[in-house]
Amino acid sequence: SLDQLTKDVLIGPALEELTFRAAPLAAWKTAPKGITAIPFALAHVGPNLMGQSPGFIAWRLAETGASGYFYEMTYRKNGFAAAWLAHAAHNAAVALVQALK
Repeated sequence: SLDQLTKDVLIGPALEELTFRAAPLAAWKTAPKGITAIPFALAHVGPNLMGQSPGFIAWRLAETGASGYFYEMTYRKNGFAAAWLAHAAHNAAVALVQALK
């Protein structure tokens, strides 16, 4: 639905970028590069993956960890809007692939 797409592509990425990038990096000015990727990845591996194979869970951790690192580097270099747009574009691509299945 359009409501779910709006949540997944616009609202979700905005809230996650505030939670995982903007707030922690504003509070911890000397944070090591990539640090926000860890909680971001862990937050994406939860109850929705119960019953999945260990290989799939490892892949999901790697994929979301890499994405989180990319979003953080984008945030550090270009700011919140750029990280949000990158994250939203990723979620839009995922939604498109799921819609085409």
